[in-house]
Amino acid sequence: MGRILDYFYYIAAFAMFMGVYFLTHMFHISNTFAVFFLYLVTIFASFALFLLTNAGKLFKKQAREAQDEIYKVLWPDFNDVLRTSMMVAVAVSVIGLLLYLLDSLLMNLYNVVL
Repeated sequence: MGRILDYFYYIAAFAMFMGVYFLTHMFHISNTFAVFFLYLVTIFASFALFLLTNAGKLFKKQAREAQDEIYKVLWPDFNDVLRTSMMVAVAVSVIGLLLYLLDSLLMNLYNVVL
């Protein structure tokens, strides 16, 4: 029974989009805000129908678990972020300088050989 009900929800969501499409074209609704609002309401209603399906229930469960995991993350404080950012900036500068020197040396060696 659950799968049949899921298909009914999917068909209802599709029917809502088709209804909005025909509504905007049959009545020549040219107001952009009105069309945007109609489609936005349809998207929210379709998402609400999706949450009633088995896939939607699984989505809600996984979203809840992801939110619980986010709360468990130990976020770095400002001093850690500043220190590691400086370490990265220094490392990139040193490697860039070394590559520049190596490139200059090889260019000079190439010009001497030719």
